[in-house]
Amino acid sequence: MMCELLGVSRSGYYSWLGRSPSKRSEEEVRLKVSIQEAHQRGRGTYGSPRVTEELKSQGLAAGRHRVARLMREQGLRGLPHRRAFRVVTTRTDPSLAVAPNALDHDFSVSQLDQVWISELTYLYTQER
Repeated sequence: MMCELLGVSRSGYYSWLGRSPSKRSEEEVRLKVSIQEAHQRGRGTYGSPRVTEELKSQGLAAGRHRVARLMREQGLRGLPHRRAFRVVTTRTDPSLAVAPNALDHDFSVSQLDQVWISELTYLYTQER
């Protein structure tokens, strides 16, 4: 009944049942072990690109997408890069006076060049 539902012949099912695993499936079992070891050596931070490089350095040939699929099957994930330290762009000096807010959010003007405003988000310099 199961063979009929799946559209498989009985002889094909029993042939599959007695067949030994394919070379590819055996290789993937070995790769999964190596992937898990490389991921652990990277303290759980390595994603598929780094694990692939690690495997290549060991002489194992596997593409990044294959490694990514095998990692997904095992539930292994790399950690995203942390951003670099936050750059402090404003240094306050409590001894200095705060400039008065001359506009007080009143941006209505009667003629051109009466009020100028700007916003400086970030300027890259050689000092970062």
